[in-house]
Amino acid sequence: MWSLAKFVFLCLIAAAVGLAAVSVPVGDRTVADRVRALVEAHAPREEPKVAAPAPRRAPSRGAVLAGDRPPADDHSDEDRAALERLIEQRTR
Repeated sequence: MWSLAKFVFLCLIAAAVGLAAVSVPVGDRTVADRVRALVEAHAPREEPKVAAPAPRRAPSRGAVLAGDRPPADDHSDEDRAALERLIEQRTR
């Protein structure tokens, strides 16, 4: 019960401080105006947005391995035999 009362009390204090910061003048300006001026003075300047260059297309894996040659469609007898052995091992 006391934690709820403490929470409500702190919320009321925070609201009162916020209202005082924007409405009570200190000198020629309010506290909120002074804080705003400090933030604007130390804020980073925005650079104009420049479009990034278009990314290059990545070479295909086959082109990198084959040295930019298209893959050969004709396989040797040794290649076919090796493939047959691999298929037999996988299907057992």
